[in-house]
Amino acid sequence: MRILQIVPSIALVYGGPSQMVRGLSAALAHQGVEVTVLTTNSNGDTGQPPLEVPLNQPVQVEGYNIRYFPCAPFRRYKFSIPLLNWLWNNADEFDLAHIHALFSPVSSFSARSPVSVSCPIFSGPWEPLIRLT
Repeated sequence: MRILQIVPSIALVYGGPSQMVRGLSAALAHQGVEVTVLTTNSNGDTGQPPLEVPLNQPVQVEGYNIRYFPCAPFRRYKFSIPLLNWLWNNADEFDLAHIHALFSPVSSFSARSPVSVSCPIFSGPWEPLIRLT
């Protein structure tokens, strides 16, 4: 099975889905699932330079691949036109897409891309909607 995980950023400066994706991807890879994470090189909203990572090529980490894309033109929103272009051209290679960070523009556009036609989509809307008590 080939799973595509789409998340706006996995930089350590962010918590929540940005960090959960790493552990989930490693666990799935350990079970024999082929996992690809699409994300940007965003590393904070202001002041920090982008992550120094190879762009638009697979980077293997703990048995799964991460593809980083430049975060532009809207850095604060972790938006990436190259990420969406890659998704448009490669969505049909996956059996399932897990889209994180429901209210992110990258996530919203991903849900309306060819990935929505070529494979089932899973999204965890509870992440931003959990009531804090």
